[in-house]
Amino acid sequence: MAIQNRGKSGGATVAVRVQADRSIFYNVTIEGNQAPLYALAHRQFYRECKISGSTDLILGDAAAVIQDSEILAYGFAAVTVQGRAERFETTGFVLQNCTIKEIGGARVEIVLGKQWRKGSRVVVMESYLGEGIAAEGWKVRVSSAGGGDFAVPEKSLYAEFENYGPGANTSKRVRSSTVIKERSKAVQYAPDLFIQGYSWIPQAGVPYQGGL
Repeated sequence: MAIQNRGKSGGATVAVRVQADRSIFYNVTIEGNQAPLYALAHRQFYRECKISGSTDLILGDAAAVIQDSEILAYGFAAVTVQGRAERFETTGFVLQNCTIKEIGGARVEIVLGKQWRKGSRVVVMESYLGEGIAAEGWKVRVSSAGGGDFAVPEKSLYAEFENYGPGANTSKRVRSSTVIKERSKAVQYAPDLFIQGYSWIPQAGVPYQGGL
């Protein structure tokens, strides 16, 4: 199934807005320009999907795991814009076993995430990162005072774990990002623990990997 919004670039062209708890998308193509996937709220699971756009591809404040999916960006794009406000909130975006790469055009620069609110949380793990991924990896404005929409280091998380490919070199990543080295920490963001996937995803009959 394909869901497309072919609206003109320059404004949000949301193809899918999701706010139902325990939502599952399997083998779905989601295409737009800005914010094609608006993962607004609650627990969500995406498996073997294709998400493409030019700006802010995955936006919202859901607790969402995107697994074994293809994420294609063109132009100067942020793959994720996650809107968690406080550390105690259980929301965040996890991209696991995905292919994240550029499509079309010579002028491509992709960041894995762009900070939205002070507690934004994104983890990209076990994924292929194409050559269009910017060396700094993330676009984050940081303020320890927590004013406005600046990220607060103690509350936000921009992390990578065991990614590979030409864009996976973390030596020049922004200082506010993290490289997770222990599997015991990374597994906290796999579906079973992060969105309690064991209790609701298997019943849907879709392919599913609960851990690492």
